[in-house]
Amino acid sequence: MISVIIPTKNEERYIKKCLVSLGKQRKYIKEIIVVDGGSTDRTVEIARKYADIVLVDPKLDSPGKGRNAGARIAKGSILAFVDADTLVCDKWGEAIINAFSQKEVLMASGPVYPYDSSIWLKIAYIFAYDFLVRVTRLLKITHFLGLNVAYRKDFFIKMGGFPNTKLSEDILLSMKIGRCGKSIFSRKMSVLSSARRLMKQGIGWILLYLIFNELKVILLGRPFEYYPEVR
Repeated sequence: MISVIIPTKNEERYIKKCLVSLGKQRKYIKEIIVVDGGSTDRTVEIARKYADIVLVDPKLDSPGKGRNAGARIAKGSILAFVDADTLVCDKWGEAIINAFSQKEVLMASGPVYPYDSSIWLKIAYIFAYDFLVRVTRLLKITHFLGLNVAYRKDFFIKMGGFPNTKLSEDILLSMKIGRCGKSIFSRKMSVLSSARRLMKQGIGWILLYLIFNELKVILLGRPFEYYPEVR
């Protein structure tokens, strides 16, 4: 069964919708774990109404730290990670179970689309979070996003979990695990996510940032150190 882990910090606007979407898939989900890194709004209060476990620790001040902390207490054999502003599709849980029914599969992911209605945002998401992911897989450089990814727990623990970086811990881990075994990228494992960052920072700026950061990770093994917080 699946343990779903969600890192949060000041996500009161989004966390309820995320947890409600996951709650509809209890057939496949064993537990929902929210790991909060020190919210000062109502995030924790809301999470406790819908999640099975809410872990609060201000020291868990990055998504990677939060995800790793949740993984350590998770009971499921599959660890799935989403962000607080993410809604999973109706087939999401089933897609994960089907992917890991193949014993050689170590990780799985799917496309990310915006739940905002702008056509330009949809084009940007399809390019960045669907097309580019498929291209990197063809190049044998697996790049799965932390806001929609699942790992076989025993192998995740063996590989040390997400690295302690401010950014791109998801790219670094998926590249590392991608060299060790099979992965699956399934449209049925798609999610909808808030495009708040693109709307605030600008589509062009974000896409250029992501592309150059990707190149830096691939070529040098190190991501950028700065990524603006948007709540």
